[in-house]
Amino acid sequence: MSCGLVWSRRHSSIPCVALRNLRKWTPMNQPMWTVSALADYLGKPVSWVYDNHAKEAIPSFRVGQQLRFSPTEIETWLESKCRESATA
Repeated sequence: MSCGLVWSRRHSSIPCVALRNLRKWTPMNQPMWTVSALADYLGKPVSWVYDNHAKEAIPSFRVGQQLRFSPTEIETWLESKCRESATA
């Protein structure tokens, strides 16, 4: 079952089932992702991450002047996007 969202540069979709099988992180051992790490994870260009951060479409925060992303929040965000497209 596909969630219908296109995340990779090659226009393939991430199945919702795969998102539920991602490694679970605990808050104390959770490394934060950089912009380039998130772009690699999603298969999107770095500019896409910056654009969606500017639109407040991706959960993020700043450490000084640098953007950081919580893997747990990104996983939750992706799952919610799958649910939205499944109900649409």
